[in-house]
Amino acid sequence: MKNFFKRMTTGAGYGATAYLLILFVTGTTRVVTNTDILAILIMSALIGLLTFLFRLDSLSYLAAVVLHFFGTLALVLMTQNLAHSFSMGWQFWLIFVTTYVVIWLTIKANQKITTDKINHALQNRNQQD
Repeated sequence: MKNFFKRMTTGAGYGATAYLLILFVTGTTRVVTNTDILAILIMSALIGLLTFLFRLDSLSYLAAVVLHFFGTLALVLMTQNLAHSFSMGWQFWLIFVTTYVVIWLTIKANQKITTDKINHALQNRNQQD
């Protein structure tokens, strides 16, 4: 249960940050409603839960990325449809793919930093023994 909550809150954090940055970069001036905020947080939390795909031993990393990508796309489209802001023009695809790639690269960089810290701590520990 703790892992579910952690993935959901992490996903919500990435989603909220991405949403605000998208509004900023695109110069959106529309009013963001409480419903918009709730929809983004729920959608992002569900996308965070999709990261469990990467824990499945039966899937290759590439298969997990593809499934996560299309699962994320489905959640974004459902959220857009429910919010009555459905659009699949070239701008949607540019924003969606760019956001997905930037978040993916951010997560990979964080994983690399964490792995390097762990490896460094293990090396220090082994040198002390």
